[in-house]
Amino acid sequence: MQGRDLAAAGAGMLIGAAVVGALWAAGRPEPASQDPQPADTTTTTQAHWFSPLEERIGPSAVVPTALEVTAGSLLVTYDVRNILDTTEGSPGTAAAAPARWTLVGPDFEVTEEAVAPSSRGVRFAVPAGFEPDAATVLRLDAYWSAAAVEIPLSIDRSGAAWYPIGPGLQARLVEVIAQADNTIVIVEVDGPQSLTEQMTIDGLGREWVSSSRSMLGSHRWTLDYRGADLPDPLPLVARGIQWLEIDSALEFGLGPILP
Repeated sequence: MQGRDLAAAGAGMLIGAAVVGALWAAGRPEPASQDPQPADTTTTTQAHWFSPLEERIGPSAVVPTALEVTAGSLLVTYDVRNILDTTEGSPGTAAAAPARWTLVGPDFEVTEEAVAPSSRGVRFAVPAGFEPDAATVLRLDAYWSAAAVEIPLSIDRSGAAWYPIGPGLQARLVEVIAQADNTIVIVEVDGPQSLTEQMTIDGLGREWVSSSRSMLGSHRWTLDYRGADLPDPLPLVARGIQWLEIDSALEFGLGPILP
C-alpha cells in the first residue's frame, strides 16, 4: 500500500508541474519579433568648406563666382581659398591655384591657361551667339601647387651660362664688381614674372653679408661678399616658392552662376 501511495503522489506532482508550466507559458509575453531591422537609409554628402559649388585642389578650394558674356568671349571669375583659412585671403595667397581650364560647350571645347597663380578669372573665345546654359561645363585640367624650395647653385665666374633653378626658371651670373672692402656679385633670374617674384638668390657662407633685389620688379639680385677672395665657382642658393603643375579633371557646372 505504501508503494502505491508513493507512486500516486509522484504522478500527482508530475501532473501538477505540467499544469503550472502550461499556465506560466500562457501568461508569458510573446518574444519580440525577429524580423530583420530596416536598412539604414541615411545618406551622406561631402562636406564643403566655403560653398556647395567648390572643388578641392590640394590644400585649397576653388569656387566659381560669376560669368560674363561679351561679343565672342566668356569670362568666368572664381575665388580660391586655403582650406585651413577661416578668414578671407587676398589674391595670390592660396597654396594652390588653377593653371589650365577647358570650357565644354554644346558642340565645342576651348582650353585656356591662367596667367599666373594669382589669377582669379579666365576668358574663353566662344562662337558667335553662344549663350551659356545649365549644360555648360567648366573643367579644370591642371592646377598649380606651391612648394618651398632651396636649390644650391655652383656658378662658374668665367661664363654666362644659365643654370636651372626649377620648372620654368633659370639663373646666371651677370657681373662681378671688385671694390675696396667688398665684392658685388649681380645674378639674374629668368622666367615668368609670377614665378621670379617669389624667388631670392643668396650666397652660401658667412662671407656673404647681404642679398637684395636690384630694384622693384627687377629680375636681378645684388649680393655683397666680404671675404678675402671671391670663390670660383660661386656658392649660391636659390630660395623661395615655386608652383608645380598637377593634372586634374574637376568639373564645375555653371548653372548656379548663370546671370
